[in-house]
Amino acid sequence: MADGLEKLKRKLYGQSKDLKRRFAKDTLEEVRAYKRETEEAPLEWKGIAAPASPKMPHMTKLIVGLSLFVAVVLFAALGFLFGWFGGVSSDNLSFNVAGPQSINGGEKASWHVIMQNKNDIALEGVEITFNYPDNSRPVNKKGDLTSPLTEKRYLGHVAAGEYVEEVFEATVFGEQGSVEEAAAILEYRAQGSNAILAKNAPYSFKLITSPIGISLNVPEQSNIGQEILLDITYNSNSAEVIQGLTLEAIYPQGFEFISADPLPSFSNNTWEVKDLAPQQQRIIRVKGKIDGNDLESKLFKLSVGAMDKDGHLVVYGAGVITTTLRKPFLDLSATINNRDEYIAKAGDRLEVKVHWKNNLPVTVKNVVLEIGIEGGGWDKKTVYTGQGFYRGSDNTMIWNSSSNPIFAYLAAGQEGDVSFSLDILKSLPIKQAEDINFSARLQAHMYAGERPQGFDGVDIDGRLFKEVKISSNLQLSSQGYFYSTLMPNDGPLPPQVGQKTTYTLVWSLANWSNDLKNVKVYASLPSYMSWLGRSLPSDEKIAFDELSGKIVWEVGELKAGTGILRPAREIAFQLGLIPSLSQVGGMPVLISDAIAEGDDTFTGVVLRDAKGALTTQLFSDTQIKSGEYQVQNGQ
Repeated sequence: MADGLEKLKRKLYGQSKDLKRRFAKDTLEEVRAYKRETEEAPLEWKGIAAPASPKMPHMTKLIVGLSLFVAVVLFAALGFLFGWFGGVSSDNLSFNVAGPQSINGGEKASWHVIMQNKNDIALEGVEITFNYPDNSRPVNKKGDLTSPLTEKRYLGHVAAGEYVEEVFEATVFGEQGSVEEAAAILEYRAQGSNAILAKNAPYSFKLITSPIGISLNVPEQSNIGQEILLDITYNSNSAEVIQGLTLEAIYPQGFEFISADPLPSFSNNTWEVKDLAPQQQRIIRVKGKIDGNDLESKLFKLSVGAMDKDGHLVVYGAGVITTTLRKPFLDLSATINNRDEYIAKAGDRLEVKVHWKNNLPVTVKNVVLEIGIEGGGWDKKTVYTGQGFYRGSDNTMIWNSSSNPIFAYLAAGQEGDVSFSLDILKSLPIKQAEDINFSARLQAHMYAGERPQGFDGVDIDGRLFKEVKISSNLQLSSQGYFYSTLMPNDGPLPPQVGQKTTYTLVWSLANWSNDLKNVKVYASLPSYMSWLGRSLPSDEKIAFDELSGKIVWEVGELKAGTGILRPAREIAFQLGLIPSLSQVGGMPVLISDAIAEGDDTFTGVVLRDAKGALTTQLFSDTQIKSGEYQVQNGQ
């Protein structure tokens, strides 16, 4: 044995450079000799060479056993999931969406949702959920719509190897160039299992055209402060009827809205559009005035689409256009009664000053300034032009070199003024329902009789539009009665201390030339007066606040011509008076000053009218005798 050990030491620790030899396997004879030496070795040596294995503690055995169990369960689950043991594998389940990569807005798109069960066992509880693209409108629905844009189809049992194809269709809308997204979700469980598994198949496509075309026609150049006309054209590119559209125009800073045809549905820039048939085209004309700096660019933005549930516009079509401002070569501006803008009342006198300036770098010869007057609210007999003259045949005022010699030659940069005046009619000609919204409209045009050299083909004329709107006239009547057939009263007359006497009050409203909105009438009751809660007509909205003592009649809208072409708007209500000793010999106030107010929809101003307080001295009731006004002490 000693020889064998020595030999092993030499192989392991020897200085030999022959490494291959050091790790060479022993020959068969060497192995046999080593075995004989080991068997003949003393017991002490055997104990050192091969010590006995220690016993494993019980806790260690338990931990090892549990670890093996978990590993086996996890291995089995993974095998079931990935089909190692004949179960369901998602890799063996084909699920995808096929459809167009691009589509025209407003057209119908079809998406083919395809699945194939390549597993060895069947699937149960199979259900496909399809999420349609935003702004689309599903058609030919075969399943349940859990929301307007989500459809579920229950397939149930799908056998091993079975191929299934479901088609989903919708008309798609959106902005040109936008990328829209759809998605299909598959839910299923393996036969004999309660675990629900899912697979997702997203899909995206591009809208290559807008379902609605929109454009704005505006001049490339616009004169500062002068009127411009905008033509908004929108048309359908869809093969389907498009419903529920809204068109919105965003005006640049400095733009002043004047009018539109048709009128906006909201504010001055939003139109609700009725159904738009395939290939149908419509036009909106907007008139306005734009202000700014010379050579400044002004941007107009247009959008058309549908409002979502949150009130935001989902754009189907959009457009932008710019116009460049420039100073007019012959520049005009005007003030009316020393104001840039003026709202007139019936009977007003208008003092108008028109300022002109030659912005050309050259002299202009034989200049003519013409100002036409339109509208039915002014008095033709009161026109005064000063140095100009008035041509009654077409209601035009004219200033030229014959009436004003300065207009023979206007040097570069030269400026000046002309003035005229006229009166607004004291009584507007309201004869039929269409006689509303009266105004005096001034249209000025300044031009050169001889075009300066070098400006052939260039528009050098100055233009100006001014409209003086005439506000309506809101009139309130407040009267009281004891002897009333409309609402009979009771109690002593003259009123007696400590006893109740009732009175009927009547408010009446008239309105002249413009429709009014948010109209109301209000007054207050003294503490000794009581509200009896009776009013006629019963459908009028009138209320009394006991804490403040305030009566409010909410009239709402009041049409033009009320009290003129149609009956006045009236309400009657009853009050009670119980006089005190301190009021003996007096004529107590029944109700305070009554105030009527409302918004003029044409001029935008708030109109007001007031009538004084009513006492027991009711002159409107001719049946009350003069001695029945004062409180008496009947005790």
